[in-house]
Amino acid sequence: QAIYLGLLALSLNLLVATTGLISFGHAMFFALGAYMVAVPFHEDLKILENPLFAFAITPVIGAVSGLVIGLVVFRGKELYFALLTLGAGQLIWAIIHGWQSLTGGTNGRPGVFAAEFLNPFTHGNQLYWFIFGIAFVCAVMLYLITKSPFGDALRAIRENRLRAEFAGLNAKRYELTAFVIAGMFGSIAGGLQVIGETQINSDIVDWQRSALALIAL
Repeated sequence: QAIYLGLLALSLNLLVATTGLISFGHAMFFALGAYMVAVPFHEDLKILENPLFAFAITPVIGAVSGLVIGLVVFRGKELYFALLTLGAGQLIWAIIHGWQSLTGGTNGRPGVFAAEFLNPFTHGNQLYWFIFGIAFVCAVMLYLITKSPFGDALRAIRENRLRAEFAGLNAKRYELTAFVIAGMFGSIAGGLQVIGETQINSDIVDWQRSALALIAL
């Protein structure tokens, strides 16, 4: 559980520490990644036989949703941005909570088992190392992003937005890109939670998850 939350906090770190943007609704990406894994696997649908196939799509769903949501929330400035992310997060939670036939609502979607070698009841150690390995790779990638010229540009925007724009940086484009990347890794964290816990419900993807990520960060 610490690994899931840690990866979620690291993805949020790209926004808060590197870019200087406070998001109160980052758990929305965690939720989208989690349900991307849980819903297609459920016995009512059985779109996929193995949730690992859906897990491979979580970065895509995180990036696409980050782009769409980002185009909306970046219309707000400073404090309004934070409140808009909170509103977007609560909207997604409300859809997940209310769409009982698809997400299961409060009851959620239980029994999401990956391949046999990742079954938590028979191969707990292998499941742990799988989750740890994915999170470690993501952490390294986030570290490299923050240390790259792209990360330097984000810090320049954080320190003095006007000066960065005078230097030729398109601040909005850089911030939106950071938001998309953060959403991508946040969704991966949500997918890992479902694979590790074998279940998901709406109660663990509400605003409190976003608050926990901020506290951990």
